[in-house]
Amino acid sequence: MASSETLAEHRPTHRVTVLALPGVVLLDLAAPTHLFGHCGVGRYALTIAGVEAGPVSTSTGLPLVASHGLEALATADTIVVPGLEGHADPPPAAVLDALR
Repeated sequence: MASSETLAEHRPTHRVTVLALPGVVLLDLAAPTHLFGHCGVGRYALTIAGVEAGPVSTSTGLPLVASHGLEALATADTIVVPGLEGHADPPPAAVLDALR
């Protein structure tokens, strides 16, 4: 029987993209980035995307930089959308289109 390490070596990496929209709740963003990024090394490939690559405002004011824009959603196996401050406002149409 093959070891779990050998099986893991042949398993394809699952691509997870976390979509950080303006006003993202930092705690809601921290959990998936820790789980899929830090704890998931070798099993998951984590990408942080924004509406466009670059700075994203957070609910706490802590600066965040998205390495990719909405184009990253097209190649993701899983997309995580953390909570937003001002969640009653609809996201931009480009975001909704990319999520579809």
